[in-house]
Amino acid sequence: MLSDFDKWRETPIDIKRIPENDDASVDADEPLVLIADYGVVALHSYQGPEEESPDVYLRQTVAQKLQSINDILDENGLELVIREGWRSLEEQINLWETTLKRAQDRYKNLSFSDILKKAETLCINPYPGDSISSHQTGGAIDCTIRYKNNEKQPLVMSHDDVLADERDITDHCETNQNEPWMHEAQTHRRLLYHAMASEGFVNYYKEWWHYEWGTSSWAKMQAGEPEHHYKLIKQHP
Repeated sequence: MLSDFDKWRETPIDIKRIPENDDASVDADEPLVLIADYGVVALHSYQGPEEESPDVYLRQTVAQKLQSINDILDENGLELVIREGWRSLEEQINLWETTLKRAQDRYKNLSFSDILKKAETLCINPYPGDSISSHQTGGAIDCTIRYKNNEKQPLVMSHDDVLADERDITDHCETNQNEPWMHEAQTHRRLLYHAMASEGFVNYYKEWWHYEWGTSSWAKMQAGEPEHHYKLIKQHP
């Protein structure tokens, strides 16, 4: 009989799959917690050098679910690595401005409105006022997997491999194997996808690394659409 891990590795990703309803209820007022307290590693590398971060926060239920996923991965010498968790309004603004600057540098021949559209495919623009990133609710994460006990071993999937094109789509490697890295990426994306789905997380299909639980996007994918979901947290209490 195949283990859960083996099933995850061998089962193709279906981004049109309707997730099974999660029995856990969402407490909209649930506190943020340090994921390090749940044995989950966080690495920050969006700005500056990559380094382990002790102060990444998520909602408590989300952290507990990640801990459960790690229990299975641990048996196979792997662990989750969180690249981004809850994000304050200030951090969202900083990330947006960095993303916009990179888009301006990369697409010098485009008009500003077209550059803006490019940037908005990669990051939520916080300035319209009513637009918030799911990261600002504490229910969204950017994550990957790495080998657990060998610091010199490369990440199984590197968040720095963001390509800003169709290759970032979660199931891209299921039908495309025309680059050397894609066969390995197919297996690794499957592991991440099914591991996260096992605890009720939903994936944003354009970003293989982005998962959510308890957010408004998550709620819309549940049958009957739960009444409660996590709301914006501008600043940590």
